[in-house]
Amino acid sequence: MSAAHTPGPWSVFTDVNGLHYVSAGKKCIHEFSGAVKIDDARLIAASPDLLKALRELHRVCVGMDLENQMERPTEEEYLAAVAGAEAALQLVEGK
Repeated sequence: MSAAHTPGPWSVFTDVNGLHYVSAGKKCIHEFSGAVKIDDARLIAASPDLLKALRELHRVCVGMDLENQMERPTEEEYLAAVAGAEAALQLVEGK
């Protein structure tokens, strides 16, 4: 299942009034009304990266169960998938 969405990267911006916006380049993806925590805005902004990381982790995990050892993901693919997930989580955490 694949839904169409605005490709990332997405970013969080805060205006002088303290309101948060999520954008993709110059395109505003979401403008929050009222008081929204910056953590919520970061989570939304990181969603394309989280989706990509989740898909790659899923691919690697499913591949680990393949009967033919030669078709299974390599250690490098596994480590890259874990690193991608870590990077996506750091976006959410604002690091």
